[in-house]
Amino acid sequence: AAGKSGFGYRQSPFQQLPKSSVLVAATYSLRRDPYADTRARNSLARRKATQPLASKSAGCVFRNPSGGPGQRMIPAGLLIEQLGMKGASEGGAVVSPQHANFLINEGECSSDDMRRLIARVKNRVAAEVGIVLQEEICVVPFSAPPHYSTLRAAKGRAGSA
Repeated sequence: AAGKSGFGYRQSPFQQLPKSSVLVAATYSLRRDPYADTRARNSLARRKATQPLASKSAGCVFRNPSGGPGQRMIPAGLLIEQLGMKGASEGGAVVSPQHANFLINEGECSSDDMRRLIARVKNRVAAEVGIVLQEEICVVPFSAPPHYSTLRAAKGRAGSA
């Protein structure tokens, strides 16, 4: 059961390990389930219908916030959608028109574009709904080489010629 194992919605005992830890092996004990294929097909069909699976994305960006003690979780995508943010963009980063909890790369998207869009969404939800969204994704620090912005600007000028 999830309670005994320490696993739950978006949590696992592995999250308590030092950040430098790497899981290299696992052993599973599984039961045969005669309905697994049907459930898997239904789940995939549902995802194809509701999520931008063909787009460049890291999946859902925000965790679903709790509605409070004893209440259900509130879908982060629904909050973002209700604020009219589907299609909002920063550079090449766009809130998916199909599912508002997916931020997609529409071409020349930088990590800065994505960070700005994440901040914009979080600020808007906090200001208008009073909920501070937590990121579900884990951002890996990246230091661009000093000449990166110059190369990117030059590439942009070359493409417009």
